[in-house]
Amino acid sequence: MDTNVFFANLEKLTGLQNNFAPAFRQFMSKVGVDLSPPKSIFINGLGFLFVHATEQDLDAVEKAMVALNYSPTQIHIKARFVTVPNKGFVAPATLTNNATGQITGILTTENARTILRLLETKPDCEMLAEPEVTTTSGRRTQMRATDFLTIITNFVFQETSTNSAITPQQSQVEVGPVLDVIPVVLPDGYTIDLTAIPSLTEFLGYDEPPTNSTPVVTSKGEIVNVPNILPRFRVRQAVAHLKLWDNETVVLGSLRDRLVPGGKEVEVKPGSETQKQLLVFVTVTLIDRVGNRIHSDEEVAQKQHSVAESALNRWFNLTP
Repeated sequence: MDTNVFFANLEKLTGLQNNFAPAFRQFMSKVGVDLSPPKSIFINGLGFLFVHATEQDLDAVEKAMVALNYSPTQIHIKARFVTVPNKGFVAPATLTNNATGQITGILTTENARTILRLLETKPDCEMLAEPEVTTTSGRRTQMRATDFLTIITNFVFQETSTNSAITPQQSQVEVGPVLDVIPVVLPDGYTIDLTAIPSLTEFLGYDEPPTNSTPVVTSKGEIVNVPNILPRFRVRQAVAHLKLWDNETVVLGSLRDRLVPGGKEVEVKPGSETQKQLLVFVTVTLIDRVGNRIHSDEEVAQKQHSVAESALNRWFNLTP
């Protein structure tokens, strides 16, 4: 058995720590198996479990061992948010071979390294953030590389019996890149069904409001002009659902682009409003519990070749 996985699962299910025999007996009792003495259980330093019990008990223990040794596949996800110029930037060919909507390209390990190194050499390309996370198959996970800004959202006139003043109302606003992902490892153990929702929120300052102030009548009948303010945000977002091979990278572009001045959304046409567009690189890698890759690039390539060959055989009816 994998003792690390086994003991972690046993502790999670029973709440007992560092006391194998009582914990295992408690777990087995929940499934209707009594391992009280004179029945005995023992685990040695090599991870072998010895049980002295009835044949029926041993069948139940064997099934329990499968459950206690289960460790869900771990998935390492790394995202890179990069801005590139709208004009004068020529995307490498590998970024456009698979262009379909917001999916700009799907890259192999080597192609991803090459393109990221190329972007690092361009002074007009900027790496905004590189969040990463390790998660498990089927779990929705969110990565954030954000900051909180204090901005003025409004001015109000406040009046008391002794004093009156125009005061700003402030709010904490989260800005920066966020990536929501749901990765699911498919039964072949080499491919991942991935839903990815990257977004970038930026605070652009304050717009010129339609009117500079709003008149307010005081309790004495006087008119006070309260300043208007219009905070402005830019929100870019994409939604993609695709299948990737282990350690492939999807590049997302053509994100939906909206300006939000004063709470109203305005679509931004491609190439307008800003001199830079956003590319989001998402790399998905299958790893073991200590962080090592499960499959090498060579193993993935062999699996891809095998799948392609099988598909060709079926297509041309070469196999029975």
